[in-house]
Amino acid sequence: MVPFLLQAAAPPTLPSTIPMFISLILALGLIVGLSFLVGNLWNKREKRKNPIGILRHPFVSGMLVIAFVLNLVLVFVSFTQVPITWVSVVSALTSVLAVVAVYLLFEWKRLGFYLVAIVGVVSCFVNFINNGSATAFTILLIPVVWFLFLQIKCNDGESFWSHLK
Repeated sequence: MVPFLLQAAAPPTLPSTIPMFISLILALGLIVGLSFLVGNLWNKREKRKNPIGILRHPFVSGMLVIAFVLNLVLVFVSFTQVPITWVSVVSALTSVLAVVAVYLLFEWKRLGFYLVAIVGVVSCFVNFINNGSATAFTILLIPVVWFLFLQIKCNDGESFWSHLK
C-alpha cells in the first residue's frame, strides 16, 4: 500500500474542467458587463463637468472605477493583516500606489500607467520571494493588459493612451 502523501493525484477529467471553463466565461462576461454599466454611468457624470469634451470608452471608464474600488479594498485588507510582516507592509504600500495610479489615470495622466507598471513589478518580485513560485510572474501581465485597455478609442476617435499627458 502506498502512503497517502506519495500517491499521485489524478489529472483533471474533461467533465470537471467544463464547469470551471463555463464559470470563467461567466465571470469574464460579468466583469465586462459591469464595466460597461459603470462606465456609462461614469461618462454621464463626466460629460457634465468635462470642459474638453473628450470621453473615455465606457469599458475603460468602468475598468478604472472597478480597479479603484478593488484597490481601495486591498488597502484596507493590507493594513489589517496580523501579524505585520515585511510582505504585508510592502503589499499595503503597493496597494496605496495602485490607488494613486488609477486616480492619475482618471485625471488623464500617463504617470498613472507607469505607477501601475511599477506596482506590477514590485508585486511580482515580492510574491516570488515570498512564495517561490514562478506563477508570481503572471502579475507582470497587469501592465500589459492595462496598456491594451488604454488603446481603446475615446469618443473623438483617438485612443485613451494618446490623450494621456
